[in-house]
Amino acid sequence: MNALIQQIKALGPVRLAIAGAIIVALIAFLIYVVARMGGTETALLYGDLSKPDAAKITQRLDQMNVPYQIRADGAQIYVPVEQVAKTRISLAGEGLPSGGSIGYEIFDQAQGLATSSFVQNINQLRALEGELARTIRGIDNVKDARVHLVLPTRELFSRERQEPSASVLLRMTSSQRLEKPQVVAIQNIIAASVPNLKPERIAIADERGQLLARGGVNAGSTGAVLEQSEELRLAYEQRIARQIENLVERSIGFGKARVEASAEVDYSRMNETEEVFNPEQQVLRSSQNVNDSSEQSETDGNPSVTIANNLPTGSATAGGATTSQSRSNRTEETLNYEISKRITNRTRDPGAIALKSVAVLVDHKTNGFDENQKPVMEPRTAQEIAAIRALVASAAGLSEGQVEVVNMPFASLDADVPPAKTVFGNTTVDELMEYLKIAVLGLVGILVVLMVVRPLLARLFDAVPSAATAGAGAQLLGQNGMAQLGGPRDMIPAVEIGDSIEEMIDLNRIEGRVKASSLRKIGEIIEKHPEDVVAILRGWLYQESGA
Repeated sequence: MNALIQQIKALGPVRLAIAGAIIVALIAFLIYVVARMGGTETALLYGDLSKPDAAKITQRLDQMNVPYQIRADGAQIYVPVEQVAKTRISLAGEGLPSGGSIGYEIFDQAQGLATSSFVQNINQLRALEGELARTIRGIDNVKDARVHLVLPTRELFSRERQEPSASVLLRMTSSQRLEKPQVVAIQNIIAASVPNLKPERIAIADERGQLLARGGVNAGSTGAVLEQSEELRLAYEQRIARQIENLVERSIGFGKARVEASAEVDYSRMNETEEVFNPEQQVLRSSQNVNDSSEQSETDGNPSVTIANNLPTGSATAGGATTSQSRSNRTEETLNYEISKRITNRTRDPGAIALKSVAVLVDHKTNGFDENQKPVMEPRTAQEIAAIRALVASAAGLSEGQVEVVNMPFASLDADVPPAKTVFGNTTVDELMEYLKIAVLGLVGILVVLMVVRPLLARLFDAVPSAATAGAGAQLLGQNGMAQLGGPRDMIPAVEIGDSIEEMIDLNRIEGRVKASSLRKIGEIIEKHPEDVVAILRGWLYQESGA
């Protein structure tokens, strides 16, 4: 034990500090490994928690005696794996996490008899806002939501009635954004939950200040019509592009075509009236027949005056007079026909969508693989481009002049990747390289321990014999600078000599002559350990100057 203490003292403060640091590092590493291997495995209980929810959950976990870990500045709470499900069920029964909003559990608290109707109405409004916020947070990509409701109360004897309104502020996860159908869904969810609230009276914005839905716009207003027309145009373009892209990909391969469609919206209003007559289609409507017949007689000259003509019974004898007669017949027929007629009135409202052009970008085709197992890309022929253009024009109902097909290599070549080669069964080359990396890292760690840590410790502890030998040689210096050596009874054992480098040496105890072999040994010690000898000499000089 004394020998070990003497060796530790002989190391010096610098070497002791280095050895202590190495030992502490090794102990810390062993503790870490043991803790990782034998510690309790934890799992995420809740993430993205607000500060109030995290405080309530940790307080409840303390009451339940459930160990937990807080990470990510209080936003994440971890508990043992076997207690995750049970803890979540227990916390859910108490309404945790609440997302920072208060729901209908506000009425679970005891209300005093002196609670006014105003407080009751405010609590009801807060509860409704909190429940709506929780519902909205259930939508994908929505991290948090704040809902504000304005429910005006009708004053007594007031004829005017104010409509309720609402505003929603959404906080999205990362850089995700809501699509228009999701925004409309939020509006309808809130409108269906609040009496007399219309969807167009709900304004929605995100955390960046972008307006997703404009509140206070009537459904029949010009702004609403224009907005709806723009949405229809975008939906129409996306639908046409998706259909054409699916059609082209069936021919050239999945992921090798990108299609963009361009459509225009006609905002003009037109009224058109058309009247068409068809002469080939006629129907007899009415008919009229007129028959006219006449007869006329005329006599020219004066008759002669005779007794026979004047007698009552006498017959007049025409003499010297001329008689003429005429007859006429006229027939008239009138037929009225009805001709077929068609009157068309057309009224076209603004918002008609017309497809104008389609652009198709196709990737080069693959022609095998090179020696490096990379796909060889070749441009498509003019016949292939023409066939694709004709196919797209027919599918879109456009002329070939309105369709543009461009053949360019895509930047990403995720398709056409050759199958991974396997070695040793199902192990791929990439997996084998990962295993080799782990093996190399382990080998490097072993070499560092054997070639760095172990020699360093050995060097620190090997310095003790050299210091002891140097201490024995220090007593070989006699008075007047002559090296002397006493008899065997005056020799001090090496262990006792090495008590301390800083120990004072009594030169008066050294008497007699020094053997030549002893001087040679001292010379060998100096050659083997020059640095230690220099350190000892400096220490003696310092001690002598201090004395």
